[in-house]
Amino acid sequence: MKRLNERISLMMLMILAVLLLSIGLTNALGVSPAGKTISFTPSTDVRMDFYVINSERNNLQISLSAIGELSENIFFEQQLINLTAADDRVPFSVILKLPASLEPGIRTSTMKLAPIFPGAEGSMLSAYITPLIPLAVRVPYPSKYSGVAIVVQNVDEGTPVPIYVEFDNLGAEKIFKAGAMLSLYGPDGKLISTMIAPNISIEKDSLGKTQAEPAPILKRGLYKIVADAYYDGIAKAVEANITLGEPLLRARELLTRQLEVQPVSKVALKAYNDWNTEMSVTGFLEIADKKTEMTVFKFQKYSEQEISAFLETSGLAPGKYNLSVTWVYANQIKRDVFQVEIVEKKAGPAISKTTILVGSVCLAAVIIGLSAILLFKRKKTKTKY
Repeated sequence: MKRLNERISLMMLMILAVLLLSIGLTNALGVSPAGKTISFTPSTDVRMDFYVINSERNNLQISLSAIGELSENIFFEQQLINLTAADDRVPFSVILKLPASLEPGIRTSTMKLAPIFPGAEGSMLSAYITPLIPLAVRVPYPSKYSGVAIVVQNVDEGTPVPIYVEFDNLGAEKIFKAGAMLSLYGPDGKLISTMIAPNISIEKDSLGKTQAEPAPILKRGLYKIVADAYYDGIAKAVEANITLGEPLLRARELLTRQLEVQPVSKVALKAYNDWNTEMSVTGFLEIADKKTEMTVFKFQKYSEQEISAFLETSGLAPGKYNLSVTWVYANQIKRDVFQVEIVEKKAGPAISKTTILVGSVCLAAVIIGLSAILLFKRKKTKTKY
């Protein structure tokens, strides 16, 4: 139990440290714009302007480099950028030399801005705060061609879920008619509903999307969408696994409201799995400074279940306490608190000497009576024969 608590505490500290570090680094150094997407023009030079944002006014240098399939075509006017505490934002320019031809599709690269702090060259810190700028070049296909994707907007439970079919026209021509038929399935593979995404047109080198109707109303959980899409006589099937909300275990009721002072007390609870697949749940109970690990419980989808765990209560003074139940499931940690009462262990009923004496006399009378009956039966049997 102690090791479990130590592991959980360490995990939480690591998560907190990463979050704090990430927040600090985002504020310390940024880039604007965060990325670039351009359309391909053969044998041209494209100039792109960016800004380094020094929000915490650090003194440092920035080393520029590029990786990816276009890295040999990317050139920097300055390989190093000097930032001082007086600089809020510093501009820099990138030249992309496009060749005569590229493979159709979306060609990508990434530009790296590696900070170099005075006296900290090569340290681990510089690896953590390297901003990355994605660069994409859209190269058209020689005929009609579109990428197709399913896009789902996350909404609150009980609200119609907007589902879109997105067409990315990467062909050399305009698309006059594009649409789709969609099927929505639960995690068990059963069909929930069908939808229609009405026809739209998309200009070349453009993005278009059409919303599927009717928008379904779904509970939180996992789902799959299959779209039979088409554009100007070309059929394309795509599918997407979606998640609506997050897995949720709802503590319904603490059934054990009173605990006795003893080495181990049994605690019973009711909880509800508000998710559309089976969920494994564990965790621990805590009262005062005493913690006890719970076993792993399996909760069926959309089901309420009574579970029990055992908690050490020895050494606690009688009175009211807060009982903390920490649930661990689906990469989440959730905590519920209930009030319980600790009472002295009830003593068994006292047995007086008089009661023992009367009981002994009654037992002896019964034995004597049974013996007399057996003796009488034996004599009667002998007389008969």
